[in-house]
Amino acid sequence: MRIGLAFGDARKQRDLGAISAQIRTARGIDTAWLTQGPNLDALLTLATAGTAATGSAASVELGTAVVPFPQRHPLVLASQALTVQAATGNRLTLGIGAGIALMVGSMFGLPIGRLAGSASTWRYCGRCFGAKRSTITARR
Repeated sequence: MRIGLAFGDARKQRDLGAISAQIRTARGIDTAWLTQGPNLDALLTLATAGTAATGSAASVELGTAVVPFPQRHPLVLASQALTVQAATGNRLTLGIGAGIALMVGSMFGLPIGRLAGSASTWRYCGRCFGAKRSTITARR
């Protein structure tokens, strides 16, 4: 069995140092997960924590649960994720999704609902990552 923990609070993540310290000093876990909220960027937070990790924390896998897809162009998201991969020794699992109505609609003013044309969007995202670097599993 693998054990993973979620860190931070998506509603009020503002202290990068505290969240990074929690992840860097985590012991006895296999994966550290972080949710994208309205404040700190989940990918950049994981990169910060992951590059500073030492000892057993340096092998902890890092994951996003989830980064809402509508707010980022697939090429930008892919570039950010590949940068985190490079910075952390390929420990990132990128979770992406359509987001929640409150965040997507109210905060960002984007259409609410299922990702329009999701099959083509996921294929495009896969091309951005490159076939040899990522595995994409889409769930509806």
